[in-house]
Amino acid sequence: MKTDKLIYSIFQESPETALALLGYDEALSRHYAFQSIEVKEKSYRIDGVLLPDLPDLPVVILEIQFQVDEFIYERILSETLIFRAQNRQFPQTQMVVMFASRNLDTGAGMFEPLVKSGAIRPIYLSEVLNEETRNLGQMLLLLTVKKSSLASDLEVAKTFKEILDKPETPYARKRFFLNLLVNVFLEKHEPLTYQELEAMIKMEEIFDFSNNRLVHDIARHTIAPEIAKELAKDIAKDMAKDIAKDMAQEIARSKQLAEIPALRRFGLTNEQIAEALQLPLEEVQSVP
Repeated sequence: MKTDKLIYSIFQESPETALALLGYDEALSRHYAFQSIEVKEKSYRIDGVLLPDLPDLPVVILEIQFQVDEFIYERILSETLIFRAQNRQFPQTQMVVMFASRNLDTGAGMFEPLVKSGAIRPIYLSEVLNEETRNLGQMLLLLTVKKSSLASDLEVAKTFKEILDKPETPYARKRFFLNLLVNVFLEKHEPLTYQELEAMIKMEEIFDFSNNRLVHDIARHTIAPEIAKELAKDIAKDMAKDIAKDMAQEIARSKQLAEIPALRRFGLTNEQIAEALQLPLEEVQSVP
């Protein structure tokens, strides 16, 4: 998995990770959805857009840069201008270029005034990531950016897994982040194998979605590679459908919970809200 795709995946699942890096209150994440948006002019696709659901919050146009690109500032500006022309409903826009480290930033050139004014914000992950963080997305970013030994990364992975193992962690979210963790480790510490990683931090449950022995056999390379390849395609499709379904349910439930305070302001009782949203009364009562 390419680094930029990995980070976009993290931000899509965990908008609070992106918002925290920008210095925003993580609580705002319930108002943002991270998307990839195609704009019509020259068929541009903006890979990273944090779209708010409140008009007084800014749209964040985000570019991730893990190699030198002297035209990165021009690109984000051109994408933003086209986006603004086609999406006038958003009055505020923040442009962000997220570099792996400061030495990749060759400067904004003629657009430096936009950087000084804050219209474009360069952010250097190697400088803003906190090693004490308990944010899953930031922990993965730290593993990706930081040059570190396998031993120190394993300590991070154990803490990561402890957080995911909490009972309140949704199953789809757990599967998503565990699979990303494996990808990061296997790419960063090549030729580390899955079997070695599994023995170090007990990651077997990544492949244990339905107690399907076949999945375990594929993971351990105990069946012929050519057979495993075809079987893995079919299993991956089924797993992707399950993950998408689980995540859709989690998103729908989060949106329902976010509506509860507004419904109370209109005078509805907890009982009426529970009936309208088809949620357990206890769950509605637990929302402040």
